[in-house]
Amino acid sequence: QLCANLLIPNCLRSNLSYFPLAALVLYVNGKNILISTANGAMQPTIVSTTNGSLVYDGTVSGQSVIPVTQGGIYIVKAGNTTKKVLVK
Repeated sequence: QLCANLLIPNCLRSNLSYFPLAALVLYVNGKNILISTANGAMQPTIVSTTNGSLVYDGTVSGQSVIPVTQGGIYIVKAGNTTKKVLVK
């Protein structure tokens, strides 16, 4: 899957779309990354920028909101799943 015209593989688009990631669902809404885990399961989660700056390192369960300050591409690793997201 390609993200806009950026030709970035496996990049997820924003604007309230949702993307199933195994046992969780990932949303982007404005400058927030939202993660919803199946059955409220706890998932270790890391969110970083493409240059390696850590944005979040913790555990999410149920519905969690991770605010980001700038638009750009973020790498989200939740449990065993890693995806790129585009925040506009």
